[in-house]
Amino acid sequence: MFTGLSEFMKTDGQIGLSFVTVILLIGAWKKSSWTALGSILVFWGVIMSVINGTQILSTIGKILRFFGIETGL
Repeated sequence: MFTGLSEFMKTDGQIGLSFVTVILLIGAWKKSSWTALGSILVFWGVIMSVINGTQILSTIGKILRFFGIETGL
């Protein structure tokens, strides 16, 4: 099925991690906890960038630039 943890994280692990992230984001959104929402997104971005490389970080940088936040990503 899987040859190792690396292959799992690059396939089904991303889907599972994203699913859990969406559930946590919905909970933070309902509580109007904006710092929790932001920190969940940051942790998700860091974990996904470790798994995928820098492509996710550049996407997050583009989203932040759209809102006027320059991070250098």
